[in-house]
Amino acid sequence: MNQFQVPANIGRIPGKVECGEGFANFTADQWRIFFNIYATVSLWKHLPGVDKKILTHFVRICSILVGQIVQSNLMDEAHQKLVEIVKIIEQNYGRDMITPNFHLSLHLYECAKDFGSLYAFW
Repeated sequence: MNQFQVPANIGRIPGKVECGEGFANFTADQWRIFFNIYATVSLWKHLPGVDKKILTHFVRICSILVGQIVQSNLMDEAHQKLVEIVKIIEQNYGRDMITPNFHLSLHLYECAKDFGSLYAFW
């Protein structure tokens, strides 16, 4: 990740990130940057096929949901991909892996419809 050169206005994540506790103190903005810029390139070769699909959907969902302006059809796409991720995880890793956070994420669509862009109110 140190080899990436991103514009200064995008923000930064810690220069050295290790597994486990290296991510513990990430802010929401650092998670946004990580998933939208670094995750696919840095994790891709380490993931099995099913996890690549999950990551691909998750990165797309993040890129849609954290936008300052979100189109309605893109919110529909994000919601469908969230549902798909939950199904993929349940099929491949079992029902026990579906935590309350997955359930809550399925309500993001309704929150955005009711209150506008998540960027604006979160």
